[in-house]
Amino acid sequence: MKKFFLLMVVLFCTSFMQANATAWVQVDDNDYIDKDSIHYYIDDNKAYDFDKKIFWLKTTDKSAYQDLEVVIKKKISYGLYQNIIDFSNNSIAIKSGAIYDSNGKVLTSYNYRDCKLDWHSIIPDSKASYFADFVKSPRKLQKIYKMQNM
Repeated sequence: MKKFFLLMVVLFCTSFMQANATAWVQVDDNDYIDKDSIHYYIDDNKAYDFDKKIFWLKTTDKSAYQDLEVVIKKKISYGLYQNIIDFSNNSIAIKSGAIYDSNGKVLTSYNYRDCKLDWHSIIPDSKASYFADFVKSPRKLQKIYKMQNM
C-alpha cells in the first residue's frame, strides 16, 4: 500500500511539472515567446480587456544588459518580461519582469500596477510590431514551434 501511495504521488508530481512547462518559441536570434502564455488581458480590477493581450517574452541579448551589469556588478544571462499589447491603440507596455544570472537566480524583478504602465506606440517593422503579429495570430507561433521541435 505504501508503494502504491508513493507511486501515485510521483505520478501526480510528474504530471503537474509537465503541465506547467513553458513552450518557448524562438522568434529571432535573442527573443523567445512562450506560446502558451498568450491570453486576453485581465486588469488589476480583475476585468477582462478584449482589446489587449498579454504574453511572456524571454530575451538573451547580452548587449541589452551591459549598462545594468555595470550597475548591479553581476553578469546577466537573460530576462523574462510580461508584455501587454493594446491592439485598439497599437501600443505595448511591460507589466512585469525579472533578470536572471546563469544559475537561474533572480537578480532583480519588478511589477507595475495598471496606472503605472508606460505605454509605447508600436513602430512599424520594429521588434514590437513583429511580436504583436505573433500575439495577434498565435497559430503562427504554433507552426514555428512544431518546426523547431522536429
